[in-house]
Amino acid sequence: MPSWVKRDAWFGHHPRRKKKATKALRMMRTRVGRLLRDVERKMDGQVLSEHDHLLGLCRRIIEQKKTDTQKIYSFHEPDVACIAKGKAHKKYEFGSKVSMAVGQRSGVILAVQTFKGNPHDSKTLVPTLDHLKQTCGRAAKTVVVDRGYRGAKVDPEVELIIPGKKRPRQDSKKRRLRRLCRRRAGIEPVIGHVK
Repeated sequence: MPSWVKRDAWFGHHPRRKKKATKALRMMRTRVGRLLRDVERKMDGQVLSEHDHLLGLCRRIIEQKKTDTQKIYSFHEPDVACIAKGKAHKKYEFGSKVSMAVGQRSGVILAVQTFKGNPHDSKTLVPTLDHLKQTCGRAAKTVVVDRGYRGAKVDPEVELIIPGKKRPRQDSKKRRLRRLCRRRAGIEPVIGHVK
């Protein structure tokens, strides 16, 4: 593949480069398709069946469209999902969704659970709490989460604290909730460090 084809395919979302990038991507897809069909023709039946998974993956990458739902973003890690971040500087992130449980005072990661695709945060809470119970031997009594976990269904024994919910009138309870929510904000550097 000539180096200019790869260069022309870069930054295809820019209006001035869109036509050139589309042409380069079409050329790449054509050449890879030819190569794939040539390899399939020249391989034995037994060798072809051994490498059927890889060839199927290549075929899926070539044939996928922009509007497809189950796209492949990485050849080496096909389970990678596109996760919308909702931020102007970084709209999307590619990877797997992970949920972590960190000790309130210690800051030690107690449970980690990874999820396929891009489920809503509220759906990830119960499996993470189950994993926490399995690793630590006891269930969590108080769970402090961010606003993305609104609508999560947990056991009635577990106290679920979400910032921005209706605050109590007593000052002591207000201070306790504020302290817990601030402690939750301190977990963000731990998550960034693990990334």
